[in-house]
Amino acid sequence: MTAGGGKTSSTEAAKRLMIEWQVRQLPRSIRSGYTDTMLPLSALFENDGTTKPAMIWFTSVQPDEKAEKRLFDSWEIAVAARYFNCVKIYIDDVEPKAERDKLAKAGTAVVFLDDSGKEISRLVGTGGGSSGVYAAMQKAAASDYKKSLASLVQAYGDFLKKFDKVQGKVAALEAEVADDLAHVAKHDCAPGRKQLKEHEEELKPLQAERDKLLEHEQGLLKPEPKS
Repeated sequence: MTAGGGKTSSTEAAKRLMIEWQVRQLPRSIRSGYTDTMLPLSALFENDGTTKPAMIWFTSVQPDEKAEKRLFDSWEIAVAARYFNCVKIYIDDVEPKAERDKLAKAGTAVVFLDDSGKEISRLVGTGGGSSGVYAAMQKAAASDYKKSLASLVQAYGDFLKKFDKVQGKVAALEAEVADDLAHVAKHDCAPGRKQLKEHEEELKPLQAERDKLLEHEQGLLKPEPKS
């Protein structure tokens, strides 16, 4: 699994290089007897208790893999997304029709908000590519986090490299233990039990190291706010 060339050897590390898009509807005010009115994009996050900047991608239901790759296929963006609310809104589902047609005419767009809901920047089309998206993310995060987004990405990247290495060893040994258990269940012999014990003993410190890294990750994902 890769994101912008960032290869990983473990599935758990690879998952962390995937942007977790939340599919949402464009916020509207619906009142009986009144015409629906569009609400600001900040309304998407009014009741979720989060204090992150946001990246909102307006796109079509029909996947456009070329556009997605051009905009988001970057290791830095994949990591930076962990410090953002990432929302995908399908233009095809937008009501009323006038608003949908307006968005469709503009084409794919990515909107960036700071944690107060203020729009910081908007990219229309794919001309800016991933470098434009990452620059906009840094700008949106600048008013929210005490450390720069680039430094947060670097620190998380260092964690991810260590985690990937340890998790790869853990997964391999867990597979060995599973095979040992299956062997002992079918043929309970001294060599089999000895090998099982050796693998279990080898696994324990690696699991402890992995758990310590996961605890460190939680701290990395809660950066100090700017104010």
